[in-house]
Amino acid sequence: MAKGERPDPVTKKLWQECMKRKNDIEAACGSGEMTPEQYIDGLKKQVDKDTKLLDYFIKAKDLPKARIVKERLDMVKNELTEMSQ
Repeated sequence: MAKGERPDPVTKKLWQECMKRKNDIEAACGSGEMTPEQYIDGLKKQVDKDTKLLDYFIKAKDLPKARIVKERLDMVKNELTEMSQ
């Protein structure tokens, strides 16, 4: 999705759910329920999952869904890089 472009309702709902999960994870890390190492492991699992999902959508030629997964994959990889520093 290009900057400034409004997402369709389905994509918007997906992003809202992802943000809620992210906030829940950050709260768990802040309260000690989840360690940074557990968080990093979760990010690595998400990268593996999203990589496979991206490949699937590309092979299925479903480019709108592939674009959404690619954006999320890039964000997770960036987060993983930041957490590993």
